[in-house]
Amino acid sequence: MEKRNPLAAGVKFRITSREFALLFENAMDLMFIVDRNGAFLECNPSCYQSFGYQKDELLAMTLHDIVATQYKPLIQGRIRRIMQKGHLLFESAFTRRDGITIPVEVNTTAVTIKRRRVILGIARDATLRKESEAILRHSYCEMENKVQERTTELRRLNESLKKMISQTETAKSELELAKDQAVSASRSKSQFIATISHELRTPLNAIIGFSQILMGQFYGALNEKQGEYVNNILYAGRHLTGLINNILDLSKIESGRLGFTITRVQLRKFLEKQISSIMDEARENNITMSLDIPEELESITFSIDEQKLGQIMFYLHSNAVKFTPPGGVVDTRVRCTESTLVVSVTDTGPGIRKEDQVRIFEEFVQLDQSHTRKHGGTGLGLTLTKRLVEMLGGTIWVKSEGPGKGSTFSFTVPFVELKRHRGGDKS
Repeated sequence: MEKRNPLAAGVKFRITSREFALLFENAMDLMFIVDRNGAFLECNPSCYQSFGYQKDELLAMTLHDIVATQYKPLIQGRIRRIMQKGHLLFESAFTRRDGITIPVEVNTTAVTIKRRRVILGIARDATLRKESEAILRHSYCEMENKVQERTTELRRLNESLKKMISQTETAKSELELAKDQAVSASRSKSQFIATISHELRTPLNAIIGFSQILMGQFYGALNEKQGEYVNNILYAGRHLTGLINNILDLSKIESGRLGFTITRVQLRKFLEKQISSIMDEARENNITMSLDIPEELESITFSIDEQKLGQIMFYLHSNAVKFTPPGGVVDTRVRCTESTLVVSVTDTGPGIRKEDQVRIFEEFVQLDQSHTRKHGGTGLGLTLTKRLVEMLGGTIWVKSEGPGKGSTFSFTVPFVELKRHRGGDKS
C-alpha cells in the first residue's frame, strides 16, 4: 500500500500547548516571558541555569535585576517598541549571579497568552562571536598599523630613492664633466709631451751628433781628459733621449695612440737579433748571454707586432744586463702551449725581495738606490714593458728567491703558429 505525505494530503501540522512546552523546556537558547514592566513570568532551564539562579528566584526578579548596567536605561524604551511593532532584535548583556557579564543577542516578539499581552524573548550567548569580533578587530588594527608603518616606510624609501636618483644624476653630471676635463687634460698632456719631446730632441740630437764627431776625432785629436768629458756628454745625451722616448711611449700607450703593426716573425732569428743588440754591453761587463729554445720551436714563424715584442725583449735584456755583476749570466728561455708563447729572462743579479715583486712594475720605482746611482735609469722600463705585454694580450710577472738569488722575468703573449721550416721545406 502506498504511503502518502500528510502535508501533501492537506493535513495541517499543529503544535499543541504540551508540545510547545516541551520545546520551551529543552531549548538550548535562553527563553523567557516578561510582562510590560519587565517582570519574569516564565523561563526555561537554560535561562535560569545560565544566570546561576533557581527558577523561583529568577521568576521573582525583573529585567532590571539581570541586565548589565550600561543597558539598563534602554529597557523601558525597548519594551514600548516591542509592544508597538510586535518584534525587535537587539544586542544586550546579562549579569550572572557571580557577577560575570554575558553578551547576548536577543530576539523578542509580543504575544498574547490568556488574553494578556506579554513578551517572548529568546537570547543566545554571543561570547564566542564577541571574542571572534574582538580578535578580528585587533587583527584589523594590527594590519592597519602595519599598513601604516609600511606606507610610512615606503614613503621614506621613496624619498630616499628620489634623493639617491638626484645625487646619482648630479654625480653623473659631475662624472661626465670630470671625464671631459680628463680627456681635455689628456690631450693637453699628450700635446705638451709631444711638443717638449720635439723641443728637447732637437738640441739633444745636435749634442749627440757633435759628441760623436768629437769622439771620432775628425777635426783633431783629443787628450785623455777631453775624451772623458766628451764621452760623458754623449752618455748623458743618450740617457736623456732614452728618458724622453720612454715618457713619450708611455704617454702614447695611456692615450691609446700607439697602434699595431702585425708582421710575421721567425722565432729564433728574432731572439738572436734581440740578444745581439745588447751583446756589446754584456761583453764589456763579462756577462754571458744564452738562448734556450726547444728544438720543436726553433723553426716556427708566427704573427705578432714585432716592434712591440722587440721593445719588450730590449727592456728585459737591458734590465738584466744592467743589474747582473761581471762574470754573471743572462739566460733567455722560450716555451709554448697550443695558444700561448712564454718567454723568460733570468739573471744572476742581486735578486728582489718578495714584498717588492709587485710594485716593481709601477712607474718610477727604483728598488735599489745604490744601483740606480751606479747604473742610472728612469724607473719606466718595466712599467712600459708591462703595458706593452698587456697591449699584446699577455701578462708579465717576476720571480726571485730573494736578495742575492737573481731574478726571472716571464711574460706570455697569444701565439698562433703560421708555418714551420724543416731544412728549407714547409710542413
